[in-house]
Amino acid sequence: MPVYKKYYPNIYRYIFRIVGNQEEANQLTQQTFMNYYRYICAHPSVNSSRALVFKIANNICCDYLRKKQRFKNVSNADFVSMNTAELPEDTMLTEEKNEIFRNTLKKLSQKDQQCLLLYHEGFSYAEISACLRIKENSIGKVLSRAIEKLTRIIKKGE
Repeated sequence: MPVYKKYYPNIYRYIFRIVGNQEEANQLTQQTFMNYYRYICAHPSVNSSRALVFKIANNICCDYLRKKQRFKNVSNADFVSMNTAELPEDTMLTEEKNEIFRNTLKKLSQKDQQCLLLYHEGFSYAEISACLRIKENSIGKVLSRAIEKLTRIIKKGE
C-alpha cells in the first residue's frame, strides 16, 4: 500500500489537532507528503516510513506555528477522534469538551503536547524519539510528567 494512502488519515488528524483548521491541515498534510517523497528520492534507504512521515509533519507544524507566532503552545490540539456525533446535542457537548480539553492541553509545553499526541497516535518510544529528537530513554519520563501536569491542571480547574 502506498505511503500516502496508508498514512494520510493519521497525518491529517495529527496536523488538524495541532492547527485546528481544516484548510490549513489539508495544505500542511499535502506539504508533508511532498517533502516525504522528495526525501525518499534523495535517501532511498529509509527504515521506518511511518516515523519519517510524522517527523516531517511535526517539523512542518513547528514551522507553521513559528510563522503564526504561536511556537510556545500548540493550540487546538486534542485527543478526541474526528467522528461526527449523530445528534446536535451530542455535537455541542463534544465541542464543549474539546474546547475545555484544548484550553487545558495548551497550558503544557510544546514538547509535552507533541509527545502526548504522538503517543496517542500509537507511536512507540523509539518513533517518538525519532520524531521529536528526544533521547529514547527520556520519552517515558516526558510522558509521565506531561500526564502529571495535565492531571494537576484538570484538578485545579474542577
